[in-house]
Amino acid sequence: MNDNGTNNLFFGGIPTATDVKRIMDAYPVETLTSGKLIGYDEIGAVINEPVRSNRWRSVSNAWRKRLEDESSILIGCKPEKKAFVVLNDDEKVDQENRKYRGAMKGVRRSLKIHTLVDLKQLSDERRAEHHFYEQRAKKILSIAQLRQPKQLPDMTE
Repeated sequence: MNDNGTNNLFFGGIPTATDVKRIMDAYPVETLTSGKLIGYDEIGAVINEPVRSNRWRSVSNAWRKRLEDESSILIGCKPEKKAFVVLNDDEKVDQENRKYRGAMKGVRRSLKIHTLVDLKQLSDERRAEHHFYEQRAKKILSIAQLRQPKQLPDMTE
């Protein structure tokens, strides 16, 4: 309880489904062609929420996720135009690359943290968990290295 006697419990907030449906009705899948821009303020007007409010973010993220999951449409952002954009296949590959690099950075960071752990301070159970994460991270990085093209030495000199 807080100072005024009310609970500050959070149970997931207001469901986004009705607002997502409103956006889907305003922008049917058939009209979402590559390169189409949809202003942030347009989405705000459809759901009657101020742009950049927590609710606006929750609903717009849910809408983008639903399009991705159900229609294979990926919606990106164009902050300089204050708009969402329907990505074409080249832009999807760019997005894939950014996500992949971010994931690899996270795995490398995980391994760095791994080296900071004093195994003597861990229980057997936690030591086994620690080892499990190490092995997973190493496998992910080794697979990533296999995907990279091999650099051969320049033998022309």
